[in-house]
Amino acid sequence: MRKSIKWTLKGFGIFVGVVLIIIIVFIISAVVSGIKEASTPETISAETQE
Repeated sequence: MRKSIKWTLKGFGIFVGVVLIIIIVFIISAVVSGIKEASTPETISAETQE
């Protein structure tokens, strides 16, 4: 019983870690694209039209 609980917590911890990494990457990419859009709005609009 204890072993299964330990493995469940370990798996949950890994899952939470992966989700956090995905969220952090998403936030960073959103910030980077926001900076790119602010600095060069012409290239962004050209890319979105294609």
